[in-house]
Amino acid sequence: MGFCSKCGRELADGDVYCPKCGAPNALLPSGGKPYLNVLAIVGMALSASGASPLAGLIVSVLAYKKAVAAEFRYPLKGLAKAGIISGAVATGIVALILLLYAAQLLLFPLIWGSIYVLSQYS
Repeated sequence: MGFCSKCGRELADGDVYCPKCGAPNALLPSGGKPYLNVLAIVGMALSASGASPLAGLIVSVLAYKKAVAAEFRYPLKGLAKAGIISGAVATGIVALILLLYAAQLLLFPLIWGSIYVLSQYS
């Protein structure tokens, strides 16, 4: 069920044209079948692969926004949500690893330098 974007009349499922004004149903493509939300599939693949979780997160957010805007036309909203969650978790893990690596690079010389200085006074 939807509403005509031109006159506002309620449309039945599968109506390609509005029975009142004849405007094409904005929720259906020309063939009347829903599109496959390729962005959701690509976003989930990128997020889950670990190769580029940030790109997967961005693509999944775009897929989710597209699926919410036209629910019937672009299904797979759940897959887009899974891509968002997977991408966010993977991006967080990568950020944590980079943060720990940077801390190790900064703290390692300080710790060993302190030990060396203290050993000179012993």
